[in-house]
Amino acid sequence: MASLVMFGLWFSSKVGDSSGINQMAVLNAIGALAIANMMVDWLINSFYFRPRPFINHEVNLLFYEPTDSSFPSNPAAVSFAVATGIFYWNKPIGIILYCLAVIFSISRVYGGVSYPFDAFGGAMLGVTSGAVVTVAIVKFQTIPQFVIKIARSLHLG
Repeated sequence: MASLVMFGLWFSSKVGDSSGINQMAVLNAIGALAIANMMVDWLINSFYFRPRPFINHEVNLLFYEPTDSSFPSNPAAVSFAVATGIFYWNKPIGIILYCLAVIFSISRVYGGVSYPFDAFGGAMLGVTSGAVVTVAIVKFQTIPQFVIKIARSLHLG
């Protein structure tokens, strides 16, 4: 869902002031998503493994059986990272993405593939990575503006 929102934000921009803002939001969200995913997969899961709830408890799985660590929830981290990345530049869309991220995280807990603290930890990791990337992009705006300029020259936005 968030990827469709990012796609829509990137290509729905019109020439003028708002076009750069929506595209900056998308670049911010992509950076936040990458950082959150690397933190979960490469750093935390390399040192810590927590079994999924369906291994230790009797639950009716609504999803497939993931084999990776339950903590932190990677889907929660990624969805909150994207929401945070978009929120700075486009508050209404960011709020919608935050609501969807909460619903998605709760559904993972309800579905028996994550503990509540796993979803909370993933959410905090996603918000943190989104905030860090936002600070970096705001401070060094010339780099993302250069990427946007190249994309536009290739008729990609």
